[in-house]
Amino acid sequence: MPKKKKLIYPLIIWALSLFTLPGNSLTADQNQEETREGEERLLFLGEDLTIITAVRREQKVSEAPASVTVITRREIEQSGALSLPELLVGIPGMDFLRKSEENVEVSIRGFNNYSSNKILVLLDERPLYDIASTTVKWNLIPVSLDDIERIEIVRGPGSALYGANAFLGIINIITRPNGAGSPESEGKAEVFSLSLGYGIHNTFFTAVNSQGMTERVAYLLYAGINKYDRFKEEETEISNPFVSELGVKLKCVESDLKKAFFKISYDPSFNTTLTLSAGHAYLENLSRTTNEAENSTFLSFILGARPRGTDLNIRLSADWGDADIIESDVSPSTTLVREALRSELELRHTLKPFPNDYLTYGANITFHSIEDGYFLPRDYEQTFYGIYLQNEITLFKRLDLITGLRFDKFPDFSALISPRANLVYQLGKGHTLRAGYGRAYRSPTLFDLHSYNPTGKVLITGNPDLDPEKIQSYEVGYEYRTQSAFIGKLDLFNNEIKDLITLKELLTAEGNRAFSPVNRDKARALGGEIELRYRPKDFLSGFTNYSYQEVRFLGEKDIHDEVPFSPKHKVNLGITVQKERNFSLMLSGHYVGDQVMTDTNAPLVNRAWFKGYTTASLKISKYFFERALEISFNYDNILGQAHFESPLHCPVGGAWMLKVKGSL
Repeated sequence: MPKKKKLIYPLIIWALSLFTLPGNSLTADQNQEETREGEERLLFLGEDLTIITAVRREQKVSEAPASVTVITRREIEQSGALSLPELLVGIPGMDFLRKSEENVEVSIRGFNNYSSNKILVLLDERPLYDIASTTVKWNLIPVSLDDIERIEIVRGPGSALYGANAFLGIINIITRPNGAGSPESEGKAEVFSLSLGYGIHNTFFTAVNSQGMTERVAYLLYAGINKYDRFKEEETEISNPFVSELGVKLKCVESDLKKAFFKISYDPSFNTTLTLSAGHAYLENLSRTTNEAENSTFLSFILGARPRGTDLNIRLSADWGDADIIESDVSPSTTLVREALRSELELRHTLKPFPNDYLTYGANITFHSIEDGYFLPRDYEQTFYGIYLQNEITLFKRLDLITGLRFDKFPDFSALISPRANLVYQLGKGHTLRAGYGRAYRSPTLFDLHSYNPTGKVLITGNPDLDPEKIQSYEVGYEYRTQSAFIGKLDLFNNEIKDLITLKELLTAEGNRAFSPVNRDKARALGGEIELRYRPKDFLSGFTNYSYQEVRFLGEKDIHDEVPFSPKHKVNLGITVQKERNFSLMLSGHYVGDQVMTDTNAPLVNRAWFKGYTTASLKISKYFFERALEISFNYDNILGQAHFESPLHCPVGGAWMLKVKGSL
């Protein structure tokens, strides 16, 4: 038996044996326990959940006009995830491309690639993106998993409310409002937690989290090191059609992330909040041939106000970041320095002119400034603004109509108008029918418009004449939920996209390969998601979902029909056993179907089909001392099926970790 299996199997047996250990005694009486279990059932079914992302005001998730999935606080705890992208794996319609543990690209309903930038990611409604590329650096988001209250995922275009980049969907990360970092800390003024983990390939995880609050001030301090690797260098003999023809070696990347940040919120009055946060991160990606590293520092300032007696929200924010990126695979080794500033003033007001009518309107002005001496020929500044209007009216007793319109003006191209219209019909108790239409856009990035590569073997130059990418979406959905134990959802969509930005090869007198982005492609994405959630017992719950998407380029004979990184079939399922304040077990499985794996921004890489793969994950947790101490064992990909998620990187294998978390 291999040494690895000799080590793993006893650990699994030991972890299972935790169930036989005596838990801490409960001090609450039986009525309190039944109340808590009843609340857990409601949270699971979403009856008590209030969301804000779909229409930018509070509403029940069952009333949302869009396809929405919510990841609750309890689901985050049960997941065993060590990073934000891992929390999204089981969500219907999500697509992933993992190049290393700390370098993951995420998309919704197709169109993923090495620089995915077609979804809008928010942290407490504040946009998170790299100014030059509008991509999201998930590993650098200044939030710890202990600080997240819930995550709201809206599938479908959202430019009518959010403007640029809400092209395929929105992910809104919402932090805990009271500074408390775990359920057992509710009501405490201060909380301190320490997490330690050890896993495969001598990797480890450690995090220190301190949170507290007074009458006017709440603070959060976090520091962590994550060295985690599931890329199996010894299995590189698995056939890879990309590298076999190019004659290059696979990159078996090991990630080392060190991150620390703090956040302080001050509430000088009941209607005003001032938040200051800052931090630093060092990410190193190691492989056999390269050593890529990034030093990043950020500073963020947010002033929010809500005048007394009104629903007017005013937010002034400023985000500054400085990054030093070391690229050792470039000859000679190159250090890229980038400094960026994003500031925004936004006003949003919701009023109720009639008993069955909500009117929301708002405006924002945004300023970008960036200094990049490598990929951009000069420093750039941009100022753009948008205004929007949305009306929600109850036409009949059970029929709601939501209409909206947004106007955006950018300096590089003409004004853009994004409309939406949605109907929500309550068929009867527990039955909801939805239908919607919307248009959205993604503006060309500074890299698309102005990039250049003065030293690389492949020359890529920007195109200042680019138009925004545009999408027209049609969607219908049905939802059924009982009051006790079941939710079923069906969503169907048809997305028509034009002016997609792809790279076109240019002819040069020197004979070098050169490329420039152009508006060339049309595409269509149609499909749907089926989602079922079931809780037959208070201690037992399960979910399953299936996603189908057919994503194709249209009208270009020189391009293959299939859009890369857009698998047709995806299946997720999971079973959770939860004994409150004692133990929990979660077993989940994921299937990703065949897909074309290349990147429209990497034309040197050959196109080929990669076979689908199936993974399964296990997490077992044992709690002690009223959940103040948690010992957990995670095993990802327990089936041992190594698979490719990126064409130029090693296959992803199994990974286990033993973790201990204590809270005071």
